[in-house]
Amino acid sequence: MRGNGPSWMVTGCGALLLGIAIGVWLIPAWTRSSQLEAIASKSVESRSLAWTWWNTAEDGVEPRAAVQLDEINDVLQEAPDEALLHAADQLRRMGYWGWRTQPPELISRHLRVLIRRGHVLDLEDVVQLIESAPLDAAPHHVIDPTVTLLEHGDPYTAAATFESLAAWAGIDPRLARVLDRLPEDRLEWGTPYRAWLEQGPAPIRIDVTTPYRSTDEDTEPDDQLVVQTLMLDEIDRRNTSLGRIAIRLDDPDPHRRQISALLAALRGDDGTAVAEAMLIERDPQTRLTMRLALDALDRPTTDDDPREFAWRAMQRTPDRLWHPPILTRLISGDPSLMGPLLRICIEDQSESRAVAWQLSHRFMPHWVVTAPEDGAEAIDVERFFPRLLARWHLERRRLERNESGMYEASGL
Repeated sequence: MRGNGPSWMVTGCGALLLGIAIGVWLIPAWTRSSQLEAIASKSVESRSLAWTWWNTAEDGVEPRAAVQLDEINDVLQEAPDEALLHAADQLRRMGYWGWRTQPPELISRHLRVLIRRGHVLDLEDVVQLIESAPLDAAPHHVIDPTVTLLEHGDPYTAAATFESLAAWAGIDPRLARVLDRLPEDRLEWGTPYRAWLEQGPAPIRIDVTTPYRSTDEDTEPDDQLVVQTLMLDEIDRRNTSLGRIAIRLDDPDPHRRQISALLAALRGDDGTAVAEAMLIERDPQTRLTMRLALDALDRPTTDDDPREFAWRAMQRTPDRLWHPPILTRLISGDPSLMGPLLRICIEDQSESRAVAWQLSHRFMPHWVVTAPEDGAEAIDVERFFPRLLARWHLERRRLERNESGMYEASGL
């Protein structure tokens, strides 16, 4: 019996250690399993406790949810609607919710649930998810869950959904699936889009003798800045043998100093001269124009986001735009401000229409042509700018700047 004592103790200690090891291995696995089940619970309290656990970082770096995201996604496929919405909110805060991190079937279901709940913020989330949908996603994951919003009682919600779906579809047969679902009282929304779908992305021509290429003597100098700058740039590019038009940042006329700053931004040089001129500039608007030009030259003068700053500078009044920020953002590689410009051109604003035509001709030459011999059928003014706005939406997610500084749509 004495000889068996040490053997018994060794066996017992081994069993104890094995039990501890199994417990150490099983308890975390059991905990994860129970927390996965809890996020799909119908109980708000249970879900909240579970998400507190998933939000914490086991290794001090990434939250547990990031490590186990595939398992969470699997559970959410069959979770109740309220649990899915709760999970989407929690994961979005961690930066782990969207087309990049969830299977498309789950995002498609999330879209349907948001629309069923129908809060204002829910519908904004729907539009944002459409805007971020991969361009190669399947139509039944993007269009089918959201197209019912085209009949929404709020026209702004319906219009935002329509424009986002059109931007995702592009000039492609899948656009017809969106256009065909417009309700009868909103069919006119689709007219300029259907024209692009039927005729393809060929450029269009405006039916006027001088197609808003310039402004007249009654136009305020402030509204002529961009048109005059682009016309000087065109002269420069066409008459290279004559030498460049001189940039005069010390001109006595502040209007000419602004044109010089914008022309420097277009050329992509003279950044040092613009920066030095800005230091001594006393006219507020000229100083603002120089700051925008320096942002376009990638020489920012502040820590402000150049895109947000340009947006604020453009919005002079609710019904009037200041055009230089649109030009400088195009130079910077950001065509987003063309959207509000083309939208305001639907109204009869000759100054903005002149700028829109010139900017389209300069930066999107595949949008417009200038002469009958180009072969494009002439379109009257009232249809021309809605067509350009539709083209903008159809291409805005695909526009890429080429080596010449012009924009082309990829994938068309």
